[in-house]
Amino acid sequence: MHARSNPRYHALLSAFERPTGCPVLVKTSFNMRGKQIVRTPKDAFRCSMGTEMETLVAGKLRARQGQQDRSLARSCKEEFDPD
Repeated sequence: MHARSNPRYHALLSAFERPTGCPVLVKTSFNMRGKQIVRTPKDAFRCSMGTEMETLVAGKLRARQGQQDRSLARSCKEEFDPD
C-alpha cells in the first residue's frame, strides 16, 4: 500500500505498525453469529458493543470500547450458544 494511492489506509497501517511492529490488518466478515453482516457504521458500533473488541474504526469513526456508555453493551455470550 502506497501513501499516494490510498493515504487514509496507509496512515491507518502505519499507525498500527508503530506500537505493534506489524504493518498488516486482516479484513474479515464483521458480524456476530446468527446476525447479518454489518453494513453501516451504526451497525458496526452496535455489533462492537456486544463483543470484547477494544477499538472500532469505520471511516472517520473511532470508538474505544472503554469510553462508551456501558448501557449500550450487549453480551453476545448470553445471546448465542458457544461454537
